[in-house]
Amino acid sequence: MKWIPVLQWLVFPFALAVAHSMPDDVIDGTTGAPLGGIGSGAIKFCASSGTFAASWRTPCALDNFPALQNTQFQFFSKRGQDAAITKDKLSAVVTNGRAGDDAVYPLQKANFGAINDVAVTLTACSPFDVKNVEVMCYPYAFFQLLVTNTAATTVDVAIALQAGLSAATTYVTGKGIKNDDGALKRAVYASSDDPAAVITAGNDNGFLTNGQCDNAVSGAVNRVSVKVTLAADQSKRIKFVYAWVNTITGDEGMHDGMFYYLNKFANAGDAADTGLAHFDQFQSNAAEIVTRMRASNFPGWIKNQALVTLANLTNNSMYRKDGRYAHTEGMWATNGTMDQMFHARQIYADLVPSLNWQELHYWARTQKTNPAGQIHHDIDSCTDIENYAASRNMAYMCPWDAQQ
Repeated sequence: MKWIPVLQWLVFPFALAVAHSMPDDVIDGTTGAPLGGIGSGAIKFCASSGTFAASWRTPCALDNFPALQNTQFQFFSKRGQDAAITKDKLSAVVTNGRAGDDAVYPLQKANFGAINDVAVTLTACSPFDVKNVEVMCYPYAFFQLLVTNTAATTVDVAIALQAGLSAATTYVTGKGIKNDDGALKRAVYASSDDPAAVITAGNDNGFLTNGQCDNAVSGAVNRVSVKVTLAADQSKRIKFVYAWVNTITGDEGMHDGMFYYLNKFANAGDAADTGLAHFDQFQSNAAEIVTRMRASNFPGWIKNQALVTLANLTNNSMYRKDGRYAHTEGMWATNGTMDQMFHARQIYADLVPSLNWQELHYWARTQKTNPAGQIHHDIDSCTDIENYAASRNMAYMCPWDAQQ
């Protein structure tokens, strides 16, 4: 088959890259890249509207990214004795009808413009570290805001991530908020490259007046704020990790380890702590793969297509405790599919071969006995179990050695 190496050459141009000076077309005006771990669900940030959506399990089509109510970035600034200037919801600047964002998995960027002579930009990413696949699978998403003082006077700046968790939300000193009740547990933790940054949380109006909350968390909707002071021309980074743990068993409910990586942590705070520890590495890795792909002289649409199809690592990957691994086919109750990953496979076969091996192992052990030796392309049902109807569920994965 001659076409396999040709396709690999076409969509995996790292070794063949030729740098050029013309920028690629950005992928702007979308609802955002799905940011989350392999087999763990995802969060999307729509930069043009400043809104969030999430699916707390995979395949993400099970929930189809409903909106996250009361979830948004907020801005505070104050220069000396001047009145505070705030913004309740940050969204990307729009120029000539085009939003100032670029969502190309595993990285997303947005330009929120300048407010009170403070430039604000976003760099968000999925967990990406091909040398440590385990941490790529955990349920968290990463958001860094860079604030830059473009004026000659010192300014106090705070960025908050407001989130609606649950009525049982609690404050975690120096980190943020979390809830430990119910099947869905979530946490929003923050940090900064400024050791003097002030991290607070709450739902009071303090953020709008002085950039700090009173740490008296109550109700479902609270914000996590990070406040820094910028000298003239100074920049600082503010980082947020949104993590979740979902103990839901879904419709399959008959095999141990469904949604395996969703339940690796006892609570979402532990997941968020892990995310903070790996934050810089994830962002660096995500930026590197996008930069290197886009540095080639292949057409922009091929480079973007190859990167964007990698989003199925987050959107469609399913992972079980016993090692079964597969991708679903979009909105259909089919797993073991190749189609939706066709371009991306040529990349992550080289980047993360262990995932390919896990999937091939699953396919091999479920190959049919009638006709003998047929290896599944799509698995959308299973007659090896008593409840055939259950096997038509999107999240269902046939057991090891189910051969019909």
